[in-house]
Amino acid sequence: MRGGFSMKTDPYQERVIKPGNRASAMAFRTNGESFGNCNAIEIVLDSRPEWQSEVGVVFLPHINSLMNERVETPGGRKPVMWQIPTTDGGGHKPGIIGALGTVDAFKGLGHDLVVMQDHDILRRGGLPCYMTNFYDTKAITENNIHLLDAYLQGLGNAYREAGVANVTGESAVVYYAVTAFCDQNQGSQLLMNVAGTCVGLAHVDKYLDGSGIRPDMPIVGCSERGGRCNGFTLDIDIILAYYGQDFYRHPEAMELLRLLAVPSLSYSKTIRRVHGWNPDGTIREALAKIVAMFHITGGGVWDKLRLPEGIGAVLDNMPEPTKVLRMVQDLSWHIPRLKLSDYRAHGTFNGSIGYAVILEADADAEIFIEESMKDGNHAQVIGRTTAFEKGEIIIHSRFKEGKELSSLRPE
Repeated sequence: MRGGFSMKTDPYQERVIKPGNRASAMAFRTNGESFGNCNAIEIVLDSRPEWQSEVGVVFLPHINSLMNERVETPGGRKPVMWQIPTTDGGGHKPGIIGALGTVDAFKGLGHDLVVMQDHDILRRGGLPCYMTNFYDTKAITENNIHLLDAYLQGLGNAYREAGVANVTGESAVVYYAVTAFCDQNQGSQLLMNVAGTCVGLAHVDKYLDGSGIRPDMPIVGCSERGGRCNGFTLDIDIILAYYGQDFYRHPEAMELLRLLAVPSLSYSKTIRRVHGWNPDGTIREALAKIVAMFHITGGGVWDKLRLPEGIGAVLDNMPEPTKVLRMVQDLSWHIPRLKLSDYRAHGTFNGSIGYAVILEADADAEIFIEESMKDGNHAQVIGRTTAFEKGEIIIHSRFKEGKELSSLRPE
């Protein structure tokens, strides 16, 4: 007995500690299955591996030797190879997933977490290698544990696709710290916050900082079928303002949630292959000359398409906005305070491109598009860089208003 009750019936143990331990053990199994995904690292395990044991990671000797080698570059003396980390999360998308409460949606959430991290390594011309992540839940119960299992399955599948290992993580049941717009205080719901860190390799001959961008270079857009992980705060505001708290009763609202939950597309295989990375962290000649890449997430094209001084862009061949982006914009026009002009839509959403890639020449763009098709993704030339003194970006919008938009004329 302790404090007047038996540990066997301790409500804190039953509600928080035991479910948290169960979740951690499940996550450790998923992590373990990923340990062989990256050929540039070695995983170091305790002699008695279990879910509470420590996991180490080291880069292999051929990587370490390049990290210790220095070369002269225009920016000064640098290592030939170095590590680049990035951290990101799912934003409000886990709330959308929690509102749907389906196995497929939770599998997609696991995929999203990996894409949001490894693609930030890729945009710098790097090779993603290993990750850590965390997830906090409001509660883990017998009625929602299958959803957690689906999330972890999605993570495992995404680790394989990205060629990364997940070496460790953290999970906790924090009843008073996790909620969402859809919170019905039911044990069948799984409400989560998710985030993580990815560590990758950069090579002096592959690193992209945008300094090579020149006028009249083709810009390829990698098509996105959903909302990726940006704009969800506004999406939720619009849903609640239009449908109210009983949005569950409206089939069209649930269809919108389903479309918003579509997993982010991964362009990892294409980018790694085209840019000239081998799975073991060595490099080879690129299939096409990539000059810069931009992950179009929060802030949309206006914020993410960062160009050097004196360089602008004309995007006159953007893809048709996907159904979900059009639905959100249409709904917003019924709510004056949330009305999305085309300009705001391009500054909130991805405009149906998850990645923008600047290539040196039209022939390089053709190769990139062909390689994307091999991986089942659509890409197209969406415009060109230009010599604009003030760095203007012009978009021929295909949203509701169909205007020609300019970064120098915010609306």
